[in-house]
Amino acid sequence: MVACPGFRATAFNYQKGMAIVLDNINKFLSNQSCLDRITEINSNKFVKDKRVDILREFQFKSIIGNWGHKKTYIVRDVIFNKNPLTYKFVNSKGEEMSIAQYFLKAYDMKITDTKQPLF
Repeated sequence: MVACPGFRATAFNYQKGMAIVLDNINKFLSNQSCLDRITEINSNKFVKDKRVDILREFQFKSIIGNWGHKKTYIVRDVIFNKNPLTYKFVNSKGEEMSIAQYFLKAYDMKITDTKQPLF
């Protein structure tokens, strides 16, 4: 876990003028990947319903993609019945491809755990 200190500025418009409020904020980032955390939950013998725990861990939380421009994404759901090989889509050229094929072609990244659930 890494703490990243920062500031947040908020402006208010009052009748007598404007005010700016500066707040000291911190973001806490995990240095563990989502796949590592899913593997940790799946290997914990004390967790009864692993899918519920994985959903509780990730659903409606923000994650940072480790590809491309490293954008922040909000996880709306976890899809357990599909994986990077079975989930297919049609790209902008009209070609059908799996997520694994897309990541290999677009980012030169080979997905090593092809049984992982999808966000």
